[in-house]
Amino acid sequence: MQEFITRLPEVTRLLTTKTAVSVYQTTAFQSMLLKARSREDIEAALAVISAVAEAPAILVGFCGDDDLQSAMVVNRGWPEAWLLRYAEYKYHLIDPVALAPAGEPIIWSQWLNPASPTRTVQSYIEDCRRFKMTHGLTFINKIGDCRIFMSLIGQQVEDCPVLRETLSMVLPELSHVAYRVFASERLLAKMTNNQRSIIHCIIKHGLTQKEIASHLSMPLSTVRYNLDQLKIEFGCDSMEQLMYRIGNGEM
Repeated sequence: MQEFITRLPEVTRLLTTKTAVSVYQTTAFQSMLLKARSREDIEAALAVISAVAEAPAILVGFCGDDDLQSAMVVNRGWPEAWLLRYAEYKYHLIDPVALAPAGEPIIWSQWLNPASPTRTVQSYIEDCRRFKMTHGLTFINKIGDCRIFMSLIGQQVEDCPVLRETLSMVLPELSHVAYRVFASERLLAKMTNNQRSIIHCIIKHGLTQKEIASHLSMPLSTVRYNLDQLKIEFGCDSMEQLMYRIGNGEM
């Protein structure tokens, strides 16, 4: 059996290009991500990554929006003062790390020393020094209109090749889970209070329309009207299609 497995091209490529430790860690993370569906699942996965790296970690999504929104952030130990300043000054528009290409590990210290920085970039770099945010590691994945960032703070994460290998294999799956969750939350934020409550009853509790009406003390006709409006808004012909689009964050 082992001989057969090692003949598989993808297995051979993995075993010859990645260290045993990173492969083992990736397998453990991926088994967790197979069940990931919610923000709580993302927080759990990020907590494990932060513990393994022994570094504060954060996962951020910019889903077609210009500003940093708290709903698109899962934070494990990053300074709140830094996040507030980053959002206030819209640093994601000039941050060399945030503007770096997706798909490769980004070592902060290499990107925060541009040869000829503009005045605004130099101001940002000075703030990084002030807040002790000059060393760390970031991975970016682009999915549709969304860029998903996962970043860890510290010199030690820059210097650890096993961590870079592990995260390069784990982040694509984690970012797809995050994209679905963030995009769904964006859709829910655009709904009326009644619509959000009804969708919550369906997604979280699996209630029927009659059960929703009873649970929310709402006429059944109101439940049906709101669901019909959502189907029209999202171009759906059935409840199954509507739930699929909301669950996957499709506009």
